[in-house]
Amino acid sequence: MHPYEFAVQGPFKTKVKGGSLGINLLPAGPDAAQDRSIFHQTGPENPADLDMRPRNIPSAGVIVTCSARRIIELSKGGEKVTQIRVGGQGEPTLHPGFQEITENLRDLRDKWFPKAKLMLFSRAVELAENDVRHLMMIYDRPVLRFEWGTAKTFQAFTGIPSTQLKLLQEELTGMDRLVVQACFRKQGAVDNGTDSEVKNWLKRLAAIQPAGVELTTPQTKAKGIRAATPAKLEKIAAQVSELLPETPVDILDPVPQPA
Repeated sequence: MHPYEFAVQGPFKTKVKGGSLGINLLPAGPDAAQDRSIFHQTGPENPADLDMRPRNIPSAGVIVTCSARRIIELSKGGEKVTQIRVGGQGEPTLHPGFQEITENLRDLRDKWFPKAKLMLFSRAVELAENDVRHLMMIYDRPVLRFEWGTAKTFQAFTGIPSTQLKLLQEELTGMDRLVVQACFRKQGAVDNGTDSEVKNWLKRLAAIQPAGVELTTPQTKAKGIRAATPAKLEKIAAQVSELLPETPVDILDPVPQPA
């Protein structure tokens, strides 16, 4: 077994018939294989928390080799894979071989599971800095986190200058097949689920015009983080549906967050 074989996990059962195969571009270690939910998260809120030293992550070649081995094995074994989900313990698009990995996963999917959806789970804040917008178009379903109504909240949650929020919104606007994921919670003194924050977030959502919207809360029980209530998520979902009646809206199970 290759030491980074654990970076490829599954398939796990999904709501639709078939399985979901997870490709973790930035595995934290073999113990991460025990956490099936890592393919739903988008990494640390603060980019500085991510250690991107090459010796700590598998190379693009290793990721592709491990993925190919598992995909071929599943196909020849008659397994049904409906989704190939690309994520990471940190931001997957920061992997130095992201382009090589993306293109190879597309080719592997096309050959062995042509009906499977290739999905990416990413933080939207990396778009402008890494110039990966064009690569996201390779994915059938790019799921990007965008959960801030005001520039003040954006800066408080991300540590990124508030002026970047408008630029980020512009980057997302018109992106084909984009699914916006928003995690609502109170973090310290900042709450992105207040009525005024949600109102402003909805305005930005209307400008972006995503193909889908996913609402969730944090899974962590870390001190200082409080998840929005189920009633609050239901209310926000209804507001999104009223604003964008043709856009699917889903409420997801809680997603892991950094402590």
